Amino acid sequence: MLVWDDAGLVGFAAVHCGPDSEAGSGACLMKFGAARPGPQAGKYFDRLLTACEAFAGARGSARLMAGVSLARKPGV
Repeated sequence: MLVWDDAGLVGFAAVHCGPDSEAGSGACLMKFGAARPGPQAGKYFDRLLTACEAFAGARGSARLMAGVSLARKPGV
């Protein structure tokens, strides 16, 4: 999933969907997602999640799951 605006690419996500994926039947998994850093990062990430939800719905998936890494240290 790619999200663009006038500034260029502002969000990217790798999304797996379907029964043969790790998401399983009826679901999509956002395996990785990132937004352009800076003051608009929250807005960009919200747009990315909205795009992933729309993609999941278009694929007939009832839910979108997202992986989270707790290994990253703040400020790094």
